[in-house]
Parts: sequence; C-alpha cells; structure tokens
Amino acid sequence: MVTALWPTSTLLVVGGEEVAQPLCQIATALGWKSVVTANASEASGVIASLSPMDSVVVMGHDLERTGRALAAALDGKVGYIGTIGSHRLRETQADWLAYRGFTDLSRVEGPAGLDIGARNPAEIAISIVAEIVAKQTAQKD
Repeated sequence: MVTALWPTSTLLVVGGEEVAQPLCQIATALGWKSVVTANASEASGVIASLSPMDSVVVMGHDLERTGRALAAALDGKVGYIGTIGSHRLRETQADWLAYRGFTDLSRVEGPAGLDIGARNPAEIAISIVAEIVAKQTAQKD
C-alpha cells in the first residue's frame, strides 16, 4: 500500500460579500480548502499560517477589516493577494496601509480577477480563480 500526500491550497475570503459563496464553490471543486470570515482577528490568524501556495481575497467596505487583512497578507508568505472594491476604496486601503508602513503593494491584485467582462458574482468568482491559477502556474515555472 502506498500513501500519497498531496498539499492542498487554501483560499481565505475575508468578507461575506455575494461573491464569497461562488468563489468558495469553485475553490472546493478544484480541491482547495476554503475559509470565509468577516472577523479581522480571525483572518489575521489564518493568514499567518498560509504559504505561497495559498490565496487571500479581501472584499467589503469596512476599512479596518480589509486594511488589517491586507496588512497581514503583505506581512506573510501567502502567494496570491486580491482585493475587490471600487477604485476609491482601493485608494483608501492603500492610504491606510501606507500610514502603517506598507508602501509596496505590488503583490496586491486589485481589482482581483482577470478582465473577462464578468458581470455577476459567479462570473467574478471565475475570473478571480482563473487569476489565482495563472499566478500559481507562473510561480512553478
């Protein structure tokens, strides 16, 4: 008998916006573990345990929650960091992060997802997962 151990990617969704459910459904279909939380402290704890094969998608308008999650992700080893929100929200998040010493946001994809013309939550989720897969594949090459 042979036992094969295969690492499983984790997708952490911070915020409970309407994209969270289809995003987790697609992640599960790919064999990923998905975690959804709207709690900034819980998100920070999960992010601390993530590796380069894992992903964080931050959504919502609560600047304290989204800012803390992005700061934790930037401070950690997570492979993909994406944020969903308006251009104005992303600018506000960048200011929040800069005030706390996080000025290099090159690891943050915003808006998260490939530009496929997505119009509804399921299509947005597909675009985000496609971008995550593309980033993961690029890291392996």
